[in-house]
Amino acid sequence: MAADASAVARRTAARAALLGRVDLFSGLDRIARSKLAAYLDPVFLAAGQNACVQGEPGDSLYIVSEGALGVFLVSRDDTGVEEEIDVATLGEGQCFGEMALLTGEPRAATVRALTDAEALRLERGRFIELLRREPAIGLEINATLSRRLRDANTTITRDLHALEETVAHGLRALAPDTRELALRAALLERPHRAALEAVFGERAAEVEAALAELGLTAEGTRGEHPPSPVRRVLRDRLRREVEEREIERRATDAAERLVDAGLGNDALAVLEENAPRGAFLRALAGLLQRSGAGSEPAAGAEGAPAAARVDLSRWLARVTEDEAASDATLTLARATWLRRQEAPLEAHVAERHPRPDRVSARPATIATTGVAVGLVVAAALVGRQSPPAGFLLLLAAAMTLWATALLPEFSVALGLAAAWVMCGVATPAQAFGGYGSPSFVTVIAILGLAAATSSSGLLFRAGLVLVRRMPSELLGQALTFLATGLVLTPLLPSSTARSALVTPLALTAAQSQRLRDRSPEAALLGLAAYVGGGPLLFTFLNGSTTCLLVWGLLPEASRARFDYTTWLLAAAPLALLVAAGSLAALFLVLRPRAQAGRSASGVDLQLSVLGRISRVEVGMAVILVLTILGWNAAPTVGIHISVVAVAALFAAVAVRAFTRQTLSVLNWDFIVGYGVVLSLSSLTVSLGLSERGAAAIRAAVGEAGVDPTLAVLGLAVAHLLVRLLLPMDPSTLIMSLAFIPVAPVLRVDPWVVIVTLLATSAPWFFPAQLPGYQVAYDASEGRLFSHGQARAVCAAYYGVTLLALALCVPYWRLLGLVS
Repeated sequence: MAADASAVARRTAARAALLGRVDLFSGLDRIARSKLAAYLDPVFLAAGQNACVQGEPGDSLYIVSEGALGVFLVSRDDTGVEEEIDVATLGEGQCFGEMALLTGEPRAATVRALTDAEALRLERGRFIELLRREPAIGLEINATLSRRLRDANTTITRDLHALEETVAHGLRALAPDTRELALRAALLERPHRAALEAVFGERAAEVEAALAELGLTAEGTRGEHPPSPVRRVLRDRLRREVEEREIERRATDAAERLVDAGLGNDALAVLEENAPRGAFLRALAGLLQRSGAGSEPAAGAEGAPAAARVDLSRWLARVTEDEAASDATLTLARATWLRRQEAPLEAHVAERHPRPDRVSARPATIATTGVAVGLVVAAALVGRQSPPAGFLLLLAAAMTLWATALLPEFSVALGLAAAWVMCGVATPAQAFGGYGSPSFVTVIAILGLAAATSSSGLLFRAGLVLVRRMPSELLGQALTFLATGLVLTPLLPSSTARSALVTPLALTAAQSQRLRDRSPEAALLGLAAYVGGGPLLFTFLNGSTTCLLVWGLLPEASRARFDYTTWLLAAAPLALLVAAGSLAALFLVLRPRAQAGRSASGVDLQLSVLGRISRVEVGMAVILVLTILGWNAAPTVGIHISVVAVAALFAAVAVRAFTRQTLSVLNWDFIVGYGVVLSLSSLTVSLGLSERGAAAIRAAVGEAGVDPTLAVLGLAVAHLLVRLLLPMDPSTLIMSLAFIPVAPVLRVDPWVVIVTLLATSAPWFFPAQLPGYQVAYDASEGRLFSHGQARAVCAAYYGVTLLALALCVPYWRLLGLVS
């Protein structure tokens, strides 16, 4: 067993070293090569087995990792007998099929194993997916391919000069009249026997023999493949010896003969290449009229007249809209052809990206705009006389636009702040005060640290290690990511920061397992990581700044009773019930496959390519540990966590993990909008909305009291409704100020009030509702889950949360928190 493991390790190390030597990947850094390695499949070939066959569709790149492979070309002699020619041998580190990645063209040769061999296969579909996910990798590979193509063109040019000398020598050996006919035959796209007979009549066999002596046969120029080098040399010589007008006359004459012989494709090819554009268009229109294809392009179909059998997909694709407009037949044929071409594409796009019905979407847009404008106008009328009323009207307008996603979220936030000032609700300093707050600086620093950690490769490495050691079953993987987020909660007192750190780990796991973007399996991993790092913040006293905020609102006796330990003991059953119920809800809502099919060997290769941990990774690891310690110690020594965050970001710059390029990838849309969100908290207090809300709730509840379970559930539902209108901190603050004073009437301890509010403080029904969710979505690059998937899971999550709150009431009664 140990020997087998050692052999596997040696093979993995050899493959990793090989990828570092492959010229095609020479421009990639170690992180990019490691990501690329996730898409490589080892293919084992027995001696004599084909890796690819000449003429088959090109769908993969291969890198020879062991053994030797031969490259063979198949040719035909004059009698049609095929002969296989050995043209090259490929050894370790050499590639074949590079152009198949970009073009999908048929294989130009057969590649066969000469010995038992192994190759690493990169399938074209996966390569395209990789380009979409990692554009930088595609740019580097394209640069290498371009360099190879340039070198190949230099070689071709050198060989072309030699070919010209050979052809010139062959032409001198021909009789003068035969030489003239051979040059004339170069006008044909493919000099097959039928075309030669149509143009040259009785002398067709003589011309065919002359062309064969020069190295030009019908097999050498098929259809739309690149023209034969020999034909190109003959055409260039013809153009040097004959005037352009004479070439056009000969081409027109040859085309007429080809049409009469029923060779429409050959005729159009001659005219397109050698005659004025108008002659080509007239000939195409004439062929369409003969076949009746002007009304329905069926030319080329069985039963069509021989003269009209043309490949419409080939020729109509080359006709521009302006050219088609010059002839009624071409216009109708091209329009019908375009409809046939677009129908499958439209069906495909509709399936992949369903759009709302335009008829119903337009009235909805008009209605939404009308409501928002009406609310703004009302706020402008009453804002100066009653700032609280103007504030609520403008907030309702913003929530309408946020909920319908009619405008970008950051633009709505900036518009809201501007409207506060214009309507007299707030001064500029109040409206834009959030941008000068420590919390705003903290968020920028947190996002910067997350970006620096990601660019250093530390998160990528941690994700690979986590994937390597976690269970292969999907349930185990989801549990691992949920637990990871939960364990980080007391260490990293910011749900936004946890989302930025944990979600990329789930993305790494999904990529290493080649899960499709936004598939049920990928969504399960991403949302499990998010739930563990975000909504479960209520588990710990320092799980979020919001927790510390409402803890400070507790009466002196309650605040003294709940330290870190007692808070955890009281909240643990609720956290466990919500976590377990969330996992069940994820499976019920998303319905993923039972198992994701993790490949340990693939992850091992990625880790081997990544190599030893770098100095930048070590530096970022130290910075993160010190940052977490600093955040937990900061309140004790009287330092705001924003100071710790900025110091950590400066340290990331010092170790060169945070650069100008890293700065450019931050989510500035979110950052711009977040500054306005922070201003909401201070405005709700300064406008007296908190006090008014508390008075209204006291009047509604009265002094009679209610059943504790019903009180907890009612409070939870009420907070969910408020969270549809207000951001997390303002809503939790307002509800805490309103309900903590009436906790005795609800027959619960004030701590039960705030933990209920915290448990329902993080809905993510739409992206603007919660910064942590938006950060998680951005950190996953939108690949793990869609907003629609997240919205469905959110609804299930809150059903689970309400049930868990009801089940915890007896436990809290045992602790003396419920009477």
